[in-house]
Amino acid sequence: MENLKEIILDESKVIPSNYVKISDIIDTYAPELSALILLLDIKKDGAIDEISDSDYKYLDTILNFYINVKAQRVEEIVGSKIKENLIESGGFSHETAGSLSVFISKKYGIKIVTDGMHRLIKAFLCGVDEVAYSVEKILTEEMTDDEMTVCENNFLKAKNSRNAKMSVSEQNRVDKESGNMSPKQIEYDKVFKKAGIHVNGFGVEADLATPTYPSDHENWWRHLANENSAFYVKLDDFTKYAYRPLIKYASSNASLDIPISWILVNVQSIRDPFLRWLDTENYRGYNTNWWWTHGMHGRSIETSIVRLLCAFNEHHRDTHDKNIVKVEMVSFLNTTSPETKSLVVNCLDKNIPIADILNRSKASEVARLNKVLGIE
Repeated sequence: MENLKEIILDESKVIPSNYVKISDIIDTYAPELSALILLLDIKKDGAIDEISDSDYKYLDTILNFYINVKAQRVEEIVGSKIKENLIESGGFSHETAGSLSVFISKKYGIKIVTDGMHRLIKAFLCGVDEVAYSVEKILTEEMTDDEMTVCENNFLKAKNSRNAKMSVSEQNRVDKESGNMSPKQIEYDKVFKKAGIHVNGFGVEADLATPTYPSDHENWWRHLANENSAFYVKLDDFTKYAYRPLIKYASSNASLDIPISWILVNVQSIRDPFLRWLDTENYRGYNTNWWWTHGMHGRSIETSIVRLLCAFNEHHRDTHDKNIVKVEMVSFLNTTSPETKSLVVNCLDKNIPIADILNRSKASEVARLNKVLGIE
């Protein structure tokens, strides 16, 4: 059998900026990993094993590979998972990693890793010089840069359909970067640009937009463009009443910021005191996740709207000895769960503290589950 070893290419002096080396990927998208690796008790001066049957595999040094940031999930590098894998193996294992999937670009004379970016990261962190790879496709000189990216993206999609899938948000970004957008994704881009926000690759450029969001394309579209959504607002009203406050108070989490926007647009009578509350220690004292944790299933936005209104009203009542929020201000209340309706009525009409109601609800649910499971 032929000894494969390495494919020698004549690398172009001009390579598009979206093709970068693994060291640059780490520096740009996961800089914390360089410090993290120093704390781990693992082998850091090479792999823990040898490449098996190396005479019958393509081999190359890791810094000769390129990653296409337009096609790969560079925003979803999970440091905790990389750490877990390295600790479990005691370092980088060729046996576990297998061969990287590589496309050869004849146009630029480079090897592009289309599946194996995380493995390449682990190899770099552990001081591994050489890894095995398999050639999946040759990209011809006639292909445009966009055609190359689409080809890589389609390959990664096919791999992910069989293995761990990309998140919807990251797939949206990759589709846009590769020029492979659906009509709905084109609508995302148009609406977010008009709103002046950035949502993982869509809308205004990230370095120009405030606020900026790492995910939730669909919820933001429902908020700004879908008139049938329970939390829809007109785009002009968002720009007029919500955009500037979000610049100041945004959490970069749609499950909190969309509810804040909805309240500022739809409940005009409390807008000014609500804005003042957002600037208080009382509001900042809540953990961000609290606003939607254990809320209505699949309806985190509506859950947060209700809790924001109730918490704001409770603070106002404690300060001024009277309520300011009314039940009818929650326009979608009749579409919510019985628990959510009860929360609103108890907080706003019966003056019961929101924490007491949620604790009762949790205790009731625990009791119900214990009964179902037959636990004394």
